[in-house]
Amino acid sequence: KAARPGRQVNVIGRVIESYTKRFDYGDVRDFTGHGVGEAFHSGLIIPHYDAAPLHGETIEENMVFTVEPMVTLGTIDYE
Repeated sequence: KAARPGRQVNVIGRVIESYTKRFDYGDVRDFTGHGVGEAFHSGLIIPHYDAAPLHGETIEENMVFTVEPMVTLGTIDYE
């Protein structure tokens, strides 16, 4: 429901972070989803945490992007 036309892309991260916090998981913030266009990684960034007010681009119909959070057992760090 967070990834609907008319919503800001940062809503996706807000929902992911809400879910991971509920279970005491972490979400690595150094990795994000991205837009997909003629180049696989387009300029659109999809954070997997609540990054508002940053990343306030509006989702449009037929927009293509990835959502690929890296969920950990309680930390935002990784090796």
